[in-house]
Parts: sequence; C-alpha cells; structure tokens
Amino acid sequence: MLPETGEPVSLQLMKTYDIHATCIKNIELVSDDLILFNMEVQSDQFDLQSRPYHWRYDFGNFPPLDIAFDSETGLLKELTIFIRKKNVVQGQNAIQMLYVKELEGYPTFDIEMWAKHEYYHDEDSEVIIVLEQSSVWILLKEMDICMKLSVNHELAILFNAKSQFAGFVVNHLEQEHLHLFRNK
Repeated sequence: MLPETGEPVSLQLMKTYDIHATCIKNIELVSDDLILFNMEVQSDQFDLQSRPYHWRYDFGNFPPLDIAFDSETGLLKELTIFIRKKNVVQGQNAIQMLYVKELEGYPTFDIEMWAKHEYYHDEDSEVIIVLEQSSVWILLKEMDICMKLSVNHELAILFNAKSQFAGFVVNHLEQEHLHLFRNK
C-alpha cells in the first residue's frame, strides 16, 4: 500500500538512461472481442531480476492496464493491457497532444513511495485506445500529453507536464496485429 498523504499519487518519471533497449511484443486474440497486448522491455546493460512493482489502471470489468517496473531500480519492465476491439478508436483526431518535449531513453519510475513488501498499486482511470496507421496509442483519459520519451523505435512512453505517466505508444505493428484491431 502506498503511503496516505492526502495528495493524489501518480506514477512519476524519475530519470532516464541512455542505453539500448529491446522490446518483445505479444499480441493475441483471446476471444472474439478481446486482445491481449503485452510489451516486455529489456536491456543487456541491466539485470532486472528483482520482483516487480505493478501500477495498475483499472478501467472496467476486465484486467487493468498493468505497468511493471523493477522494485530495486524503478526501471520499466513490462506493459500489459487487455483491449476490447469495440473500444478501439481509429485515427489520430482522437489524440490530444501538447508535447513540447521529445526525449530518448530508458525510463525509471519513482519507487521511494512504495512500502516494503507491497508490490501492487491500483488506480481507477479511463483509458483511450487509438489505432493510428501502424501504431497503437494507450492513453489515460483527460491527461495532457506534454512529453514523449522514445525508449526505442517501437515504444514511446507519454507523460504530462509534471512527468507523470499519461500513456504509451507502440509503433510499427505488423499487418497481422493491425488486422486484429481492425477486424470487429
């Protein structure tokens, strides 16, 4: 459980590292209307074997958007979301972008707020899923995007003006994956 301060708690970017990262995508249809979307982030320069923290954004009757990061370093490990095909919006007109900063790097998140032996934080939030050309955008609703942090050519993490998590973008989806999103 995160400490109670009376202030809203958000997943906060701490710093970035200039290292090479690779992504392993797993996108599969688990039922007629439900897609499992998982992106694992790895780097040879870090050993991310400690138990992960999970920041989960609950937005309905199915598993939440789950962001996993290393409990010792705060380094991003994995992003997982179950997507209902009927909730996917087509086109960039649905994306509110204000970003003034575009950065590159491997993100670390603030882990100071976590109590010892507590590995999960759940937060209610509406999520918007946008398919735009060969990219999928997973956005927290009503969160202004002011910074785009490119982890590599496939993955970018989005933040608001206070460097709080606002969503992510996965680029260069293959045709078979695009077909899963478009075929309703």
